[in-house]
Amino acid sequence: SVMQRYPELVLWCGLRERIGMRLWETPQEAALPALGSNGSGRPEFGGRGRSRSRGRRRGIREGGAFGKWGRKWRTAVAAVLPSGEEAAVPATDAEVRKLAYVMWKDIAKWVAEEVEGAGDEAARGLALFHAEPDRIAGPLRCSEPLAEWAFVPISDLLLVVGEGRVGITTEGIFADNPPGHKRLSLADCYKKKAAT
Repeated sequence: SVMQRYPELVLWCGLRERIGMRLWETPQEAALPALGSNGSGRPEFGGRGRSRSRGRRRGIREGGAFGKWGRKWRTAVAAVLPSGEEAAVPATDAEVRKLAYVMWKDIAKWVAEEVEGAGDEAARGLALFHAEPDRIAGPLRCSEPLAEWAFVPISDLLLVVGEGRVGITTEGIFADNPPGHKRLSLADCYKKKAAT
């Protein structure tokens, strides 16, 4: 199978699943096992057992809606991306890259702080994307700090966090926003509203 041939995919799938679960996480859910329902703290793969109901895509499921973290990032993603009915932007768009990088830093911080359940598995999944500065030798070595990340999976992040709301085609990335939606910059997403 593909998972046996490429074991790193198991780690990435586990991290993706954990990020998807975090969308729903509320303080009450924090006490539940981190991954899977097998009680071992190890992820359960296959994806066929996961509900793909329309209710889940709209942010409603049995017992609640998106958690605070999920609402924050889904709102930012929708604000930064254009309406799919009008346009799409490439993954190289400056605002999309900023959004993905800030989201990735938030996820990396969360994984580093997570010590229970799937913390080790999630950390191993995240380690797949770290840059390896020791491998640079000879004239390429410089005194300036190198990038922390070799790769940030922008497409996967946006599809997991924006499930049911974000789409990707050959034209680019877009959100399920109404026609006429005016894109915001990432900085504008977090500006405090002036008192009136």
